[in-house]
Amino acid sequence: MVLVSHPLTALFQVRTRFLWCGEPNRLPWRAVVVRLLIDTSRVSFTVGREADAKKDQNGVQRVERNTNIPMWSVQLVAMDDGGAEVITVTVAAPQPPKVSVGQPVIPIALQAIPWAQNGRNGVAYRATDVKPVPATKSAGAGAPAGDK
Repeated sequence: MVLVSHPLTALFQVRTRFLWCGEPNRLPWRAVVVRLLIDTSRVSFTVGREADAKKDQNGVQRVERNTNIPMWSVQLVAMDDGGAEVITVTVAAPQPPKVSVGQPVIPIALQAIPWAQNGRNGVAYRATDVKPVPATKSAGAGAPAGDK
């Protein structure tokens, strides 16, 4: 994996590399999957749409190939000092992430996966989890009350 320092602009500069397959009577090129771990330290994320089952073209919920764990899609608004972008993040988990619309969250181990297929291309986003931002104590919460 590659660590990307500026997640919202550097993602689209990545190109998928191809390798020669080397087998006769087969397509000569095959894609190498490139997964990029995104540095989210300077990006804030807000839930745009709650988690929903990720479904295939037949309406069946998708599962991870190796583990059979169900996959979920969560729409996030990613904001940094350069602006905002809406992304859909896939999470594999037995239950959907417990987040709600408008809630600040942290995507855990967020990856960008560039793809190209049938003349189309884009970037898929994957995370191991999407968790709510921990609540912080307000400035006056622990201060002792003064005499009046």
